[in-house]
Amino acid sequence: MLLLGKLGWDVSGVTAFDFVDHLMERIDLSSSSSQVSSGHNVPLTTGSVRDSAAVLRGHALTYVSLCCTETDYMRVRPSLIAAASISAAINRLGLSTSSSNDPSCEERLLADLVGTDVHQLASLVRSVESLMATQLASVQQQQDHHVQQQQQQQQQQQLPHVKNNKMQTTTSSWELDVQPETPTDIQDIHF
Repeated sequence: MLLLGKLGWDVSGVTAFDFVDHLMERIDLSSSSSQVSSGHNVPLTTGSVRDSAAVLRGHALTYVSLCCTETDYMRVRPSLIAAASISAAINRLGLSTSSSNDPSCEERLLADLVGTDVHQLASLVRSVESLMATQLASVQQQQDHHVQQQQQQQQQQQLPHVKNNKMQTTTSSWELDVQPETPTDIQDIHF
């Protein structure tokens, strides 16, 4: 390690995060890429290709992060995860990378860039998209549960405080009469 440090060598492992920027440089986002296609509920109101690329990069990195948390993707090449994440982000945002607006065109381009079969990439893209859908549903369920808990707490706070005050005085007087059973100081322990 000392030798590597002296030489300034970086021997860290290559991850899917490392491939995202390289693959995105090779993708040509068309001027119509800021248009959101119908059927997608993710608004994209950016006007320039550079803004679209920044939003696409953010979404792709989110997909990569999600894939890193799942054990199913441990045996998948990092370049393939990055390509699938970019393709899933393109699909989610409704972007196009060519004038033909063919969704399989960017998958072919990404498959060629990472040296894999288009069908394998398409399968992985579907898997990543379903993983994201599952996670989004889980987050939505947690938020709904949290809102319900807050509503219940507000309803309990709005109940008459008279009943609660009687119970509190009863418990507090009982607590004063009872001594703790465990010693609070080390010197109170007798052997």
